[in-house]
Amino acid sequence: MRVLVLAHSPVTAAANAAPASPAVRPYTAELRRQWVEDNLERIERQGLSVRHIALEIQAYFNRPKPISTATIQRDLAFARGPKVQPYSDEAMRLLAPENFPEFRTLFPAPNGSPYQCNKTQHALHWIIYSLTRKVDLPQWVIDHFELPADVNEDIVERNKLLTFVLLLAPRMGKSMTVVHSLVNLICEYPDVRIIYCQGIVSTSQKAMGVVMTEFERNDRLKELYGPFQADDRPWSHKDGFEVARRTLAAITPTMMPVKI
Repeated sequence: MRVLVLAHSPVTAAANAAPASPAVRPYTAELRRQWVEDNLERIERQGLSVRHIALEIQAYFNRPKPISTATIQRDLAFARGPKVQPYSDEAMRLLAPENFPEFRTLFPAPNGSPYQCNKTQHALHWIIYSLTRKVDLPQWVIDHFELPADVNEDIVERNKLLTFVLLLAPRMGKSMTVVHSLVNLICEYPDVRIIYCQGIVSTSQKAMGVVMTEFERNDRLKELYGPFQADDRPWSHKDGFEVARRTLAAITPTMMPVKI
């Protein structure tokens, strides 16, 4: 049994929130950050407050609540700071959750051929992605796992902690699917912070070691999403590892192994 818990800090709703935009736009952290970059010149010219920016983003993406001030401050720091080389269009396409089966072909299986991805494994990645990024699950995933019809209402609620318990027989590919899903998340959002929990810490460390090995030795992965190891700071330490593209200043590493 594997228990996956992904938590998000509560967001306090701002008073007098701006009215939501009638336009239906997809929302991800990457799109939000791009909005801040695209509007940075106007933000600074007009001297907009962090609260005002949060309300504009809420209206633009039709979000139920304003974005937290801490998130906006991080996005502003990123927009003002030096830029890393952006991913290619092909790299970005492979990171989309609907393209996870193709993304998995970047990893060689023990028999030497690329990893394949069945429907259950693809649905598992969608669960991990949606819980982490707070985006709706597609209906086919809800149907596949027989989840409650209104599950997306809880998933997108940022101040709710959800636990997903997946019970599958041994040798069904759970562990490597989770590993590849975590690699995908780190590539898509290098500021992500992952706590990986198993029964004992040494088992969690082994899983983290597999993730690190892919970042260190998978040439195709490095070509598309590298560099992963920074020149100006340690790659790993006793508490985990930190990828080079990370822009967030935080105590916790990119991935930390712990015991339950």
